[in-house]
Amino acid sequence: MKQNGKPVLMSDGTPISYKQAAQDFIKTLVDTVPYYMANDGELQGDGKPLDGFNGYLTGDIGVDGYPKGGNSWGELTNWRETQTLFDSRLSIIPSMGGGGGTVSYCDYNAPSYFNEFAHWLENEDGDGTEWQINQYKRAEASSDWIAGQLYAQGGIASVGKCGVSDDGQCTFTPFNAGEDFRFAWRHILNYLWHGNPTTSWDPVSHTVKPGGNTYEYDLAIRHAEYVKRPIGRRQTDCDFLGASPDPGQPKAFGPALLCQSYFSDGSVQEGSNSNYMLGTSAPAVVASGDLGLIEDMYRQSELVWDDASEVSSLEMPNLTPPQKGITDDDRYKNSMPKYFHGWFRCLGLLTHSGNLHAPRDMVRKANMK
Repeated sequence: MKQNGKPVLMSDGTPISYKQAAQDFIKTLVDTVPYYMANDGELQGDGKPLDGFNGYLTGDIGVDGYPKGGNSWGELTNWRETQTLFDSRLSIIPSMGGGGGTVSYCDYNAPSYFNEFAHWLENEDGDGTEWQINQYKRAEASSDWIAGQLYAQGGIASVGKCGVSDDGQCTFTPFNAGEDFRFAWRHILNYLWHGNPTTSWDPVSHTVKPGGNTYEYDLAIRHAEYVKRPIGRRQTDCDFLGASPDPGQPKAFGPALLCQSYFSDGSVQEGSNSNYMLGTSAPAVVASGDLGLIEDMYRQSELVWDDASEVSSLEMPNLTPPQKGITDDDRYKNSMPKYFHGWFRCLGLLTHSGNLHAPRDMVRKANMK
C-alpha cells in the first residue's frame, strides 16, 4: 500500500500489507487458540486464571469438519467426543457454546471459498500449516455433501439450517426469508468455479475420501429448472406483476415472478418482489448452460433492483424536495441502490455475464470489462 509513491506504514513502522492481512485472517478462521478459564473467577498476577490452561477453541471449522457459526459456537456433531486422534484439549469449552449436536446455518457454508483458501495456503504463497489446509478441505467436502443431502431429499437450493447426526443423517429446516435464499449462491458457486470435485465426504469417519461426486451440479440443474418457471407470490406460476394491476395487464411467468425467498419444497417463503433470489440463483442458472434462461435472468437483474420500486407514483421521498407525479422512468433513474438490492443485483449481473471469477483465475489488475 503506497501513498504518493511511498509505503504507508503501520504503527510499528512496517509497511501495510493487504496480502499479509488476508493471510492472517484466512488462517485465523481455521486455527486454534488457547483458552483460560477460572471456575472461581480469581486471576493470577498476569491476568490468567489460577486454573490455568483449559484447552483450545477451534476456529470456524469444527474438529468434526463441519462449518460452525463462529469459534465460540458448538460443533455440529458430537463426533469429536469419541475420538482419540486429537489432543483431548482441542475442544469447545462448555461455557463458550457447548459441545456438539447443534444445528448450523448451512446457508452460510461457502465451499467455493474453502477451496480457494486451501489452494492458496497449500500451493501459492499462503504458507499454511497442515491443520489449516486440511480443515478447509474438510469444510469444502462436508459442505458439498450437505448440498447433496438437500438434493437427495428433493429440495431446491433454498434452506437455512441443517443438523447432522453422528452417523451421518442430515435434516434441514428453514430459518427466515432474509437468509435461506443464500444457500444456492454459496454452494453452487463451488461447481461454477471448480467443476465437480474429485473427492467426497465420509460423514461417519469425518474424513475426505477419494472419489468425486456431482452433488452441486445436480442441485444446480434442479434449481435452474425451478427458477425457469417459479411459483409467484400468489402461489401460482402465472401471475400479474405489481401490487395493483389494471384489468388489461397481461400475466407473466418465468424469472419475472421470482420472489424474495422460497422454502426448499419450492413454496413461497417471502413474496416480496426483490432481486435476492435472482442474484443468488445465478450460479445455478449459468451451470445449467441454458442461454435463454441466462438472458432472462440477466434482464431481470437489470430491472429489479431499486429502492423505489414500491414507492407511490405520486411521491418520491428520497428526492430533495420530494417530487409529485413522478413517472415510472424517473422513479427508476433517480432511485438509489441499498445494501441488499445493490449487492444481489451486482451478483446476478457479474455471474450471468461471466465476470465472477474464481480468485485463483483472476488477473490481478484493474478489470472493468
